Formats: sequence, structure tokens, C-alpha cells
Amino acid sequence: IEKGVGCISFWRYEGKKVLISSPGLFLGIGAELILPNDNQKCKIWNSKELGSWNDLPPSNTPPNDVIESQIDGDFEGWEGETIVKLTNGQIWRQSEYHYNYHYAFRPNVTIFKTGSGYKMMVDGTDRAVGVTKLK
Repeated sequence: IEKGVGCISFWRYEGKKVLISSPGLFLGIGAELILPNDNQKCKIWNSKELGSWNDLPPSNTPPNDVIESQIDGDFEGWEGETIVKLTNGQIWRQSEYHYNYHYAFRPNVTIFKTGSGYKMMVDGTDRAVGVTKLK
């Protein structure tokens, strides 16, 4: 789903159910994505099917692995193959291309498991980026 502004916590919902309000043609003009637990909603700009509803885990499946830590030192954004050292001793490398300059000192990070690996969300950046654990 490509979305407009308003749903800043969207990355937390990967692999989970969300509400879609579509007052006409499904995902047509006026369709909105609603994140009820975060009291957020935003317009849906575009979407594509990645799999079927049956591919999703049952709702009683325990939540995905989540790691919360801080970057050990300066963070200057994503450059394509950025290596990130965390204060918990782990080292992660960017595995998904995304370029975004953002300077921060010791920002908080959240790493969460997806169906295809792991993603890292750095506080103050615009999206979660695919990463691979090196250590």
C-alpha cells in the first residue's frame, strides 16, 4: 500500500490486520487506511497484491520478534549498504536499497521480523528498511 501522510506507525502493522474505509470502489477515490490502536488514518494512494489472505498467520500467532536498542554513536541515514552498530552489541547491515540522509546521535531503533527477514526503523526516519544481522 502506498499511503499519504498521517499513518506514521504503519510499519508496526506489517503482517497484521488493518482497517480500510473504502466508500465506493474498493481502494478507489476516498479510500483510507485506519490504524485504530494508534488513532491514525491516511489516504491510500495506490496498492498491489503481494499474496492471498490465506498466506497470513492466524490471529492467535504470537507477535513477531522485536528488538529495541540504540545506535552506538552517530547515524547519518541510509546509503544503500549502511552498517549499524547498536548499544546492545549487535551489528546490522542494510539489505534493502533506500537512500535517506538523517543525522542523529544515538537514536532509538526498533528491529522487527517480517516474512522476508528483518526491518529496522530508526527514530526520525521516514520508513523501516530491510537489514541483515552480522553479529
